[in-house]
Amino acid sequence: MKRGYIILLLVVLLIIAGCTGGTNKIEKPRAFIGGNDALSIKFVDDQPPKKVLDNNQEPFEITLLIKNNGEHDIIDSDIIATLSGISQQDFQMNALSVTNNFDFPGRDIIGETETEGAEDVFEFGTATYKHNLNADFTTTVRADVCYKYRTIAAANLCLKKDTSKTEKSDVCDITNDKVVVENSGSPVHVTKIQERRSGSNQVRITFDVENIGTGDVYEPNFFTNKCYVDEDRDDRLSIDVTSPSSDITARCAQLDGAHSGNVRLTGGKKLITCTIDTLNIQETAFEGRVNIFLDYFYRDAVATDITIEDSE
Repeated sequence: MKRGYIILLLVVLLIIAGCTGGTNKIEKPRAFIGGNDALSIKFVDDQPPKKVLDNNQEPFEITLLIKNNGEHDIIDSDIIATLSGISQQDFQMNALSVTNNFDFPGRDIIGETETEGAEDVFEFGTATYKHNLNADFTTTVRADVCYKYRTIAAANLCLKKDTSKTEKSDVCDITNDKVVVENSGSPVHVTKIQERRSGSNQVRITFDVENIGTGDVYEPNFFTNKCYVDEDRDDRLSIDVTSPSSDITARCAQLDGAHSGNVRLTGGKKLITCTIDTLNIQETAFEGRVNIFLDYFYRDAVATDITIEDSE
């Protein structure tokens, strides 16, 4: 009996293990890889070095290593890196700004495989401190990097022609404080979507646009050939609320009654309210797709110290 009990127990454990293994293999359907990152930026090791000699004695390189950890593909010339903290003339540099002359794709899902985003170096060229010093001095080399980026947020809304009627056969509920939203990997997200009835043939949605990264947000055409800080023009971006269905058209109060336009964030956030007419939508409830596109320039920065030594 004891042996038979042990065999039965082993069979049960094998069945449980088999069920658990099958569940782990099932991947949850998703629209995006997600995440809060876009470009990661750092100086290449020893470029610039911690110490160099004065009086034209020690040429050195200044180079950034940049990787696209988000999901937006950046095209040619949409990354601008600019140095500050050093004199272009004193360090005899050809330029303090460089741009990408190649496309810079983001992370992607191909089949069931996630692919990494592009990674490359941005070279400012050779620098040499030309003056003959009387004593050492230390300065900070800072690189501001501005890049044009896009967030795609996707959500399903519950829709039907007469929103005032609730039927047992409805597959979804129009009143929903926690509409599920997915964002592509990026530093600006759409969060906290809520849906409500607004009249018998209209629904109202509200959502937050939020800068969840560590950098600054600017309008998508703000920078051209130099990246810099402008506190009077940051916290601005472009929004477009759209749908694959021509029957779903949003009108947003903060966009002057249109579905697209520019907004300014306050404290890194902006509440957007939109309405959708349902008069020409079918009688039975269904889930309709809504996409929210956020377009902007994002600015990040890295810095390091360099000491210019008196060679005597």
